[in-house]
Amino acid sequence: MRLPGYALAPDQPPDRLHDLYAVLGARWVAYGCFEHFALVPVADPTLIDAWFHLSFGLQQIHALLALDRLNLPPSVIPPGITIRQAGQDDRATPPICRT
Repeated sequence: MRLPGYALAPDQPPDRLHDLYAVLGARWVAYGCFEHFALVPVADPTLIDAWFHLSFGLQQIHALLALDRLNLPPSVIPPGITIRQAGQDDRATPPICRT
């Protein structure tokens, strides 16, 4: 589920997610969807806890950082590696990902 993919009414307890996921998860599995994920805002630790109790663990954390304010050392590029800006010719290159 993406961030806007779920919501609870203000008077509903966070463990209501358990009930909702029990119903939806069973349907998703019946449809052949075996990989489930939930994106949860870090601002709501109660919801994070509810998802952890459903065995959803922490996989990634996304954040923003202004790199221009940091005093970073120069990058060291390993031998045999070339870094360049992508161009129009790169559009024909197939993506490397699994579907």
